[in-house]
Amino acid sequence: MSTVAVARLSFSNGIRQPMTWLVITLGVVLVGLSYLFGMFSFEDSSRMRLLITAGVATTVLCGCFLSCVTVAQAVNDELTSRTALTLFAKPIPRHSFLLGKVLGILGLLGLSVLIIALWHLVVMWFAQQQGFNLDERARSYHQETDVGYMPWLRTLAAHCLGIFGNSALLCLAAVLSLRFAFGITLLCTFGAFVLSHVAGAMGWVSVGILPALSILNVDDALHFSDVDITPFYFILNFVHVLLYSAACLIIGISVLQRQDIP
Repeated sequence: MSTVAVARLSFSNGIRQPMTWLVITLGVVLVGLSYLFGMFSFEDSSRMRLLITAGVATTVLCGCFLSCVTVAQAVNDELTSRTALTLFAKPIPRHSFLLGKVLGILGLLGLSVLIIALWHLVVMWFAQQQGFNLDERARSYHQETDVGYMPWLRTLAAHCLGIFGNSALLCLAAVLSLRFAFGITLLCTFGAFVLSHVAGAMGWVSVGILPALSILNVDDALHFSDVDITPFYFILNFVHVLLYSAACLIIGISVLQRQDIP
């Protein structure tokens, strides 16, 4: 129950932060701009592919930034300000503190992704119905099939895979914030995000302690109807992220149990 209480408190605090709604608003605006940028492409099918890819990428980046910054700030502030000592004195087990923080921010991540992803689907539907040309005469000749292949279910799957990757980075940021300052934690976490994708581009699925984020990239399945996201692939990625996150949290709990809070 103590874990649930800490999670609810962390989620409530995250909801009240102006940064949370600023990031969500930024994501919504960027998805809308992706529709407008599509007008500079020549074919409706190319415009739709741009919109789909940009929408998924926006959701992933906004979710990554929001979750990592929030969890790093929450854990680091409570340890440096000695607020955590008050929680431990209630008493609340130290593992409940860390797990509660992660679960609360994970809920915040899910909410932000849900809002941006739903807006992305609405913009996709509007583009399918109306096209990318604001000229009323041009729209009168528009057909839904002009935009080509519409991967509705695969787009939802891509957003879910984005949540998986952000969850792994969230756990990594939570563990790093136990030992390092806020700025160093963010630098290491975002560095892991970049390096994991660079390693994937070089043919290495994972390097050392980095999560295999490159396997969560399913752009080909969003662009081509003959490239599928199979249930086995989806479950395999979920298991990978689950094991990686569990390993991070086990290490974090072990560190926190032995850590002296100044």
